[in-house]
Amino acid sequence: MDEAPAWTLDQAVGLVFGALLLLLYLSSTQVDKFVARQQRRQLGLCEECGGLYDPATCQQQGCPSRRQ
Repeated sequence: MDEAPAWTLDQAVGLVFGALLLLLYLSSTQVDKFVARQQRRQLGLCEECGGLYDPATCQQQGCPSRRQ
C-alpha cells in the first residue's frame, strides 16, 4: 500500500491562505452590514433605512428621523 506524501510547508500555508480567503469572502456581507450600521448610527440616521424612507413609515423603534 502506498503512503501519501507528507505535506510541504508551502502547501500547508497555501491551504490555510485559501481557507482564509474563502472565509473572508463568505463573511463579507455581514461585515458590510455591520460597518453600514455603525456609520448610520454615527451620522444620526435610522439604522434600518438610513433615512431613505418617510419617517412615518420607518419600522425601526426609536428612529431618529421620526423625532424631526
